[in-house]
Amino acid sequence: QEVVPEGIQISLKLKKLGLIDLPIPCIDIDGTHIGSCDYDGQHLLDFGAEFLCPDYFPEGQACTLPLNPGMYGGEPLTITFGDLPDLIVDLLASGTYEAFAHAYRADGSEMTCIRVSAELE
Repeated sequence: QEVVPEGIQISLKLKKLGLIDLPIPCIDIDGTHIGSCDYDGQHLLDFGAEFLCPDYFPEGQACTLPLNPGMYGGEPLTITFGDLPDLIVDLLASGTYEAFAHAYRADGSEMTCIRVSAELE
C-alpha cells in the first residue's frame, strides 16, 4: 500500500465495447476535457467531490491529494447527468465501456494502472 502523492497525473483511455471496439477520443467542451485524455489527479478529485466524498472515502481521508492507503469505494455508483451536448450523447449511447487508467507520479514514473468496466443505460 502506497500514498497517492500530490502531482499525480492520470492518463485515461476509454472505449465502447462491441462487435468492433470503438475508442473514445479526448474532446474539449468549453475548456473541459472529456474522454481519453490526460488529467491532473487533484482536478479529478475536485470534479467528482460532490458524489465521491465522503461516502467513497475512508474515515479521516480528506477529498484531496495525497490519498492515504485505505478502503475506497462502496455501493455501486449511479450518476445522473443533466443536459449534455449532442456530441457527447451520440458518443455515450447505452452500452458497455472499458476504461484503462495509468497513474504517473510527478517524476513521470508509473505508479499503478486500473481497468474498469461500466454499463450505461
